[in-house]
Amino acid sequence: MKKNLNYFKKSFISMMLVIACMLTYCLMLTSCGNSNDASTSGDDDYNKTITKEEAISIAKKSSKVQNEIANEKNLEFFYTPDWGSATAEKRGDGWLVVLKGTISGYTDEYKSDFEYDLKFTAKILMDSSGYIKDIYVTI
Repeated sequence: MKKNLNYFKKSFISMMLVIACMLTYCLMLTSCGNSNDASTSGDDDYNKTITKEEAISIAKKSSKVQNEIANEKNLEFFYTPDWGSATAEKRGDGWLVVLKGTISGYTDEYKSDFEYDLKFTAKILMDSSGYIKDIYVTI
């Protein structure tokens, strides 16, 4: 009788291990399926190309662009540029945004040497996600 009891315990434990492995495998398949769905939607958001309007908006709001415009004439303190015109042209997988307008500011920290209404053209190259790669400014 003791021999049968040991055999039963071993069989029961083996059977429980097999069931646990099968449940783990099923859970893995389910979670992989769910993660693929989630990553697909995430990839779509990540790979989404910004629109022309979004490219222009990013360029206008970028402090990097504004600072580059001000730095061209060594303006220490400046007012937000007056964006006269803005265009965006598709370039490869990104955009070339051209901003034209005026900027006003001071050339020294004491705000004594005032520069007024400097006309500028800023050409901004950005990738499809809106990252600014290069800025070229002329005043």
